[in-house]
Amino acid sequence: MAEGGGGGRGKLIKILLAVIVLAGVAAGGWYGVNKFWPGGGQPEDRLAKNGDNGANQANTGLRPGPLKNIDDPTGYVEDPQYLELGDFTVLLTGGRRYLKVNIQIVLGNSASKNFLETRLADVRALVLTKLQTQSYEEMKTERARAILISELRTRIISLFPPDQDDWDWDIKLPIKKVLFTEFYMQ
Repeated sequence: MAEGGGGGRGKLIKILLAVIVLAGVAAGGWYGVNKFWPGGGQPEDRLAKNGDNGANQANTGLRPGPLKNIDDPTGYVEDPQYLELGDFTVLLTGGRRYLKVNIQIVLGNSASKNFLETRLADVRALVLTKLQTQSYEEMKTERARAILISELRTRIISLFPPDQDDWDWDIKLPIKKVLFTEFYMQ
């Protein structure tokens, strides 16, 4: 009879150890999701904890909410002119991850393409300095990439003369789209 009682106690100890191990694995998983998953697993809760309703952009540079036509990737361009900017490889902020992109610009006419081709070094410098300010967490979201495309477009348009009367073309926005033809993060 003493042997039967000892077997039940051993079984109870094994069950308790299994429960403790499972609790440890669950706690480790919870920690991993909150520490390493984009946005800590629950971005809405994190915003609520910080008391941020979207007005404060200092932490991420992004506002929560729906994406509103930042750059129309489906817009029709009658006579598209493509300008290849080439590959860019940058170290993202934080210093542990790299971003490699290939960028093409879609222009509305050949005159605006010729204008940028003569300033290709300036265009690449503007793009490179902007890419170097990006973080891995930001670049993981489609919204952040759309914002980056819009900002790149605005920066490149700044190279054009401010007075549209000096332009050799009759379109208001010479740059129609900025396209990532390759996008890798490591």
